Amino acid sequence: MKEVVSLMLYLLTTSSLIDTSQGTLPLQKSRVIVTNQIPIYNETSSIECYSSDDNLGVHNLSYRASYQWSFKTSLFNTKFYCYFRTSCGEGKYGVFTNRINDLYCNYVCNWSIYPNGLTVDNHRFPGSMVYWQSWKTRKNCNH
Repeated sequence: MKEVVSLMLYLLTTSSLIDTSQGTLPLQKSRVIVTNQIPIYNETSSIECYSSDDNLGVHNLSYRASYQWSFKTSLFNTKFYCYFRTSCGEGKYGVFTNRINDLYCNYVCNWSIYPNGLTVDNHRFPGSMVYWQSWKTRKNCNH
């Protein structure tokens, strides 16, 4: 137990000395925001998000509605996935992993749901290209 406490104290005291541009730090507050941008009125897109520790449940988002949650990254690889169901397509996608955070998010992953798939804003390099994921299962979308 003493070794674990010593390791935690070491990590906490040295974390301010680490260059965060090279990787996700443990115990950092992070946020994921998902916004429905499919302009089909009277229809919702549903998302079910989870990690190995938490199931955030199913959330139905109307056009321009958002769902968000915050968490602290773990000492290991923090991962959140969401299963998206829309009138245009569906599939399971990683919405927060160390890789996605390091490349795009900088601890705030802002995802948007579109008729052709998902995007995440590039908070690491503003003005750069967003990351795009096409639907894994496409549907005949009336948009």
